[in-house]
Formats: sequence, structure tokens, C-alpha cells
Amino acid sequence: MASGLLRVLLLLCAVAAGARAQQWQDHGNPYPTRERKPIRTGMVPWPNTAGTRWYGLTGDYELWERRSVEYCRYHYRWRYHRNSWWFGGRWRRYRERSCTMVWSWSLKGKHDDIPQGYGADFEPCMLEGIEEIHQTTNAYLSGYSTRLNEWTYHGRPPSDDPVSSCSSVAKEGLKPRTFVHGRGSLWERYRETPSSGWTWRNHGKPFGHSVRDGKTSSYVADQSAGISHVYAVSRDGSQVFRRTTNEDHQNEEWSFYGEPTTKVQHVHATLAGGVWAIGYGQVCMRRGSNLFPCYAMPDSAWSVIDCSDPFRVSGGKAVFCTARNTDRDSSNRLYQVKLQDSPSDSEPTWTDHGAPSPRFAGMHHVFYGRPNVAFSGNSVRSVFVSSNMGVYELRF
Repeated sequence: MASGLLRVLLLLCAVAAGARAQQWQDHGNPYPTRERKPIRTGMVPWPNTAGTRWYGLTGDYELWERRSVEYCRYHYRWRYHRNSWWFGGRWRRYRERSCTMVWSWSLKGKHDDIPQGYGADFEPCMLEGIEEIHQTTNAYLSGYSTRLNEWTYHGRPPSDDPVSSCSSVAKEGLKPRTFVHGRGSLWERYRETPSSGWTWRNHGKPFGHSVRDGKTSSYVADQSAGISHVYAVSRDGSQVFRRTTNEDHQNEEWSFYGEPTTKVQHVHATLAGGVWAIGYGQVCMRRGSNLFPCYAMPDSAWSVIDCSDPFRVSGGKAVFCTARNTDRDSSNRLYQVKLQDSPSDSEPTWTDHGAPSPRFAGMHHVFYGRPNVAFSGNSVRSVFVSSNMGVYELRF
């Protein structure tokens, strides 16, 4: 009896500890006018800020920043210090400092030359080295300088191909480069020097295969050599390709990077987290030159929507994914998917992080875009998701 009671108490303590370890925070939506303007893309963290700066787009292409700033104030208190060697004592006045983190929305706007259209396309991409943010809206590329507080219109490639999505490699000391898809080809927007203008460059199609529109994925593979990798999916979703690029545009090539076991829509890749692909309801990970397995969720009532960039965890790699209930109400939830490095045929571990509490009874969350992750060192600090009810943060 006593041992059974002890087990119950330990279980309750574990549940309570888990509840304390993570919590959902409601960030709401920007309200610049009386008209409600929800964020319609994933929120993207500015690199190396431990999740204190995030950016997303509303349906009318406006770029918004969600920023956390430390607010501190000082106040005075009296304390009585009793003498240790004699009766009595004396009062002393102390100044104490208390700080709290205050969140706020800030409108960054949009470029005036972007034509009106059907709404925000994809999440923005960060160019850390030059403090710029690029975004594709209504099939045009534009950029915002966080340092100069001004916009640059990049338009479309010389072929006038409409562009979709973007990813960037722009670390300190490297030339800024942004990659987009346009009519089946991979395009690059780059700048040689800070004083020179921006230039379009066409990387073409991998072995004659048109690539799918959608989220591009790229990362710096060798910073000292200026080498980056960019990933693309064939239009029919059956093959993944990698473009090895150099900031000097030398020794560049396409390579075949695998055939996932199901048709996929796009790829998310990082140097530490590996190469993952998002199928129709499944998540896939490249685990070898001829091994690109895909995994459905354990509960067949749920289907993967999209996932974050992958990251390294102890003993393996992981992503956060949004999922949709396909049986009942199409409600959405957040999961973490982890795959061990070995053995190569190990199955993923799915951790259900649920969803924020709905604002109104009977409603459920529908997530926009994909989840994105901020880190404190090598540890996950928070995950942001955009919803039909606002922007939410899962904080660890």
C-alpha cells in the first residue's frame, strides 16, 4: 500500500515538474488600427538573441517585430541591523534593483513598390551579417534594414520569374546571399561589397528537373571557404537535390541528395540538425546516401503539417512540427520529433506539447506557417507558432 502510494506521489511530482518546465504564453496580434491584423506567417527569430526578437508578416505584407526588452527600476528599502555584540542596532537605507522583461509589437512596414495581391506568402529570412531582413510577398522580393530602418526593392529576376520563399546565408565576414525559387529554377540575390548594388544570379535546374516553389533551405557549410549548401525538391516531390555554392561563384555544382520514401513538399536543413523533408502528413530525414525514410505519426488521426529547422539534441537530431487532426475537428497541436543517430533504422520519438488554451469555448487553433525555435546556447529556449487566434510562445 505504502509503495503504491509512493509511486502515485512520484508520478504527480513528475507531472507537476513537467508543467513547470514549459508553458504557453499568449503574444496576441498587432493592432495598428481598429481592424484586427493577424500574423499570417511563421515568426522567425533574429539569430543569437535567445528568442528576444521575432519577425512575421500580416496578410497585407506588413513586417512586424515582436521584441522583449528588459525594464529595470530602483526602489529603496529600510533594513534593521541588530548589533551582534551588544543590545540595540540601527536602521540602514538600501537601493534595490528589480527587472522584468516587457514585450511589445513594432511595425516595420513594407516597400511601397510591392503590388497588392493575395497576401503574405512565406516567412521572412534573416541576413545576420548586414542586419537585414528579406521577404517574398506577392511573388516579389524586398528587404528591410534593421540598422538603417529603410526598405530595398529587389523585385524579380531579369526573366521576370515570380519568386517564392527565401533563405539566406549572410554571416559576419561573408557576402550576403539570398536564395529563392522561381519557375522551377533556383535564383540567388547577392551583393559583392557594401558599396555595390545587388545582383541576380541563376543557378538553374538540377539535372533538368524543375524544382518546387516553397520554402528554400540553406546554410553555411564552410565559413572560411565561403561555401554554402542550398536544398531543393523536384516538382513531383520525389527527389531532393543539393546545390553547393561558393560566394565567389567558383566550383559550384548540383548533386542528387536522395529519394524520400514518400512524396515531399519541401526541405528544412541545418549544418547541425541534418536534412529533413516534409511529406504529405509525414516527416522524413536523410540517414545515409541511400536512406531517406519517412515517418507517419503514431496516431493515424493526426497528420504532420510542417516543421521547424532541425537542430542537434543529445544522441540525435530533432524538429518541432505542427500537426492536424484529420478525424474530428481539424484542430492543430505542436509536437517534437526526435531521431537517434543510431541505429539507422530507429523509430522517432514523438512528444506532444499540445496547443495553447483557446480564447473562446468551442474554438480550436489553426496554425499559420511553421513553428520556429530560439535557443539559449545549445538548449531550446522557446518555440513560436502563429495561429488564427494570435501568436503564441511555448517557453521552456
